[in-house]
Amino acid sequence: MMLSLAELSTMTFMGILLMIFLGFFIGIITSISGIGGGAIIMPFLLLILNMDHNYAKGTSLFLILLSSGIATLYNIKQKKISISIILFTSFFGILGSISCFIFQKYLIIEERIFFILFGLFEVIMAFRMIFKAKLELKNISKSSITLDPSIDKSISPSNSILKIEHNSFWTNKRVFRASPFFFVTGFLTTFFGIGGGPITTPVFHEILHMPITSAIASSSAMIFVNSIINVIYYGIQGEIQWVFGVIIGIGMMVGSYTGVFLSNHISKSMVYFLIGILLGILGTVMIIGFFV
Repeated sequence: MMLSLAELSTMTFMGILLMIFLGFFIGIITSISGIGGGAIIMPFLLLILNMDHNYAKGTSLFLILLSSGIATLYNIKQKKISISIILFTSFFGILGSISCFIFQKYLIIEERIFFILFGLFEVIMAFRMIFKAKLELKNISKSSITLDPSIDKSISPSNSILKIEHNSFWTNKRVFRASPFFFVTGFLTTFFGIGGGPITTPVFHEILHMPITSAIASSSAMIFVNSIINVIYYGIQGEIQWVFGVIIGIGMMVGSYTGVFLSNHISKSMVYFLIGILLGILGTVMIIGFFV
């Protein structure tokens, strides 16, 4: 149910402060890792705030829109993102979201079923993040990152994404190989109320051969574009808790802006590992909640 102003007035100052701090924490994580944050936001909304899963999805996507928007603006300024590439890849994500809109219209998922599906998804993402942490440790031991042969290896990470666009992106067959992943990501973001970063970041990096910094930036930008469509949909459905969204969103926006500055000074392998552990715990709790 929608939170009223009367109910808001009963919230303690510490409660509001804790939600802002939670948003700040999630904002930092999303900026550094390239994930949307929904995998952390959703369990909080469902388990702590006891929010209906449809409202939780809409509110989570609204928060993801805010945090990814801040990160995207900064990354555009730093020339880590090609807008034309993001619009092209986001097209497939939007198609996936539209498919999920139609799917949800004709097939209603019960909350208990949603809990176990989301829990299983969290556990899968946990293993993915832990594997990513191990991969990052291996990359650290290498003196340089191997890029696509068609890309000039002397260019810096800040402008390498632009080099990819002009030299190889539009004629690269890997683009069509990556398109189904972007479509599936769009479907999952709408269905689970997540950003989809654990899927899109590896696709940009491993299939399209973008440097990891550009892959994370591109993932955040694609999440931002897809979130616009999702927020419009859930907003029309009246399934967004705007008050909670604004309170947590304040912290997330500040955290996102802080995270982009910290991203070059924090061990990403440790961040990925800790996120993996956290997602594993949250996923397990969600699955247990199905049987309780």
